[in-house]
Amino acid sequence: MSLNREFKVTGEQSIAAINSIIQSNWKPLNAAGTPLFVIITSTEEKRRTQQNKYYWAVVIRSISEQSWVGGKQFSTEAWHEMFAQMYGVHKDVTLPNGDVVIKRLSTTEMKVREFSEYTERVTSYGSIELGVKFPAQEYY
Repeated sequence: MSLNREFKVTGEQSIAAINSIIQSNWKPLNAAGTPLFVIITSTEEKRRTQQNKYYWAVVIRSISEQSWVGGKQFSTEAWHEMFAQMYGVHKDVTLPNGDVVIKRLSTTEMKVREFSEYTERVTSYGSIELGVKFPAQEYY
């Protein structure tokens, strides 16, 4: 069983949800030889490796394999670049000549929340605009 959840602690309700997840999962996971790990932090980290794996192995692969545009299929890299342009994080960069350009940041620079929102937007686009059926994933 794979269990990956994130919570922003904002009150008693979120604390109760965290306690519930821990109470209902630590024994079965421990018995299976995969103890439950809990990480508590006050800062937001860069996106997680597991998020990236899910994005590429499930989301982008499903879109690439199932979608046809103009009678053609496109590579995972082409889809990724399109979505990164559409939904990625952008920032203004001032060049030495004074020009200001908009630069797309790499998805490797996204924070956990930014990458989650990005993945949700890509998945939504794939589902609504392209009719992609994604495999069921309880946790990622």
